[in-house]
Amino acid sequence: MNEVSGDDISPSSPDLNLRLELIGGISLYLDGVPVLTGKRKALALIGYICAERRRSVTREFAAEFLWSDFPETQARGSLRQVLSDIKKALATTKVWEADRTSIKLDLNSVSVDLFELLELLESGKLPNRLEAGGNLISQLIRGYEDMGEAFEQWVRDFRDYIEKCVMTCLSEIYQNPNIGNAERRQSAEAALVFDPLNEDAARWAMQIFAHAGDVAGAIKVYGRLYEKLDSELGMDPSELTQQLMVKIKLLVGGIRKPRIAICPMQCLGPLQVPEHFTFGTLDEIASHLATMNDISVISSNSTRRLSETNERFRAELADLQTDYFMKGTV
Repeated sequence: MNEVSGDDISPSSPDLNLRLELIGGISLYLDGVPVLTGKRKALALIGYICAERRRSVTREFAAEFLWSDFPETQARGSLRQVLSDIKKALATTKVWEADRTSIKLDLNSVSVDLFELLELLESGKLPNRLEAGGNLISQLIRGYEDMGEAFEQWVRDFRDYIEKCVMTCLSEIYQNPNIGNAERRQSAEAALVFDPLNEDAARWAMQIFAHAGDVAGAIKVYGRLYEKLDSELGMDPSELTQQLMVKIKLLVGGIRKPRIAICPMQCLGPLQVPEHFTFGTLDEIASHLATMNDISVISSNSTRRLSETNERFRAELADLQTDYFMKGTV
């Protein structure tokens, strides 16, 4: 919906008497007292004008926008009633004006909770709403998704836009070395609440935890990312993320090298293969991997008995202090 006139203006002013809340629905307060309670179309119109940060909209646009599923005559009649409701509610102010063609709102007199949250983020501070995580985006203009096709589409687009703004601000915080580690960590974790598959945020969180000496915290971040990627996309973290995890284990706090166990190869052919062949293949692979500096290969003498068909398979891996295991077929 692009038929909006006027210039972008700031939603803040030292003399505010109107407050609009877009998080958790749409609510309007005049001098601290709720107004237009239950007037969903009126609140939707004011919410749209404030959210878009524009001075005015045309009456034609408003009628089509809020009653896109209704005939034009009925939409215009409904709009007249909505404008009358708003005029009565804001009669003691000079912030609202509607003439034959346009609808105007003085945004300098309206404070908006969402904009205050974004202003905090832009200043490098993490709002309390985000520190605890939660589904902020789905809470925006909640309960107004049934206002018609045009309004519903705008709500979706607006939520997407705000999510991008929030994620950009969070990334600027957690990537800024001049901000304290606690704030950076909280910002990275907040970004992972918005997008649990965000590997960039996960890597920053892992690094921040590691630099603070909290290797266990870094490993937990990696573990949650690994599980999420596996369950939702059926894939592993990127090579860059995996390499970071290995470095953290190797370099921080004297953590030992990850231990890998090579399991005997499983034969899939029609003919029985001598046992020494599968064990020889195991020894060959173990010897090759042992030349790598970043891992510790468990002796093949200790892994020859391993078999996934054994109900104690996982327990035996644990007994060997195994971090990873390799299996294959011949």
